Amino acid sequence: MSEFFEDSDKITYPDADGIVADYLEERAADRVRVTSRDVLEWSEVPDTSHNQRRIHDALTRLCEPTEANWAGRTVFRVTSDTRKP
Repeated sequence: MSEFFEDSDKITYPDADGIVADYLEERAADRVRVTSRDVLEWSEVPDTSHNQRRIHDALTRLCEPTEANWAGRTVFRVTSDTRKP
């Protein structure tokens, strides 16, 4: 169990929430849709299945999931509630 916390490539749920919040603060004005891959590429966090799940879960809480998917990834809508005035 301690190995997990020593692996700097694996992000935690709070880390994922912060990464997604930062992404939305910086990019929400010019994005209407986003995927976990978009966030991972922007943040330069390693694109692993572990990190994809964490970012996906954070997007689920902070954005609106759509029925669409791109290359098997859920597409999330950046809502007006998500955008900063």
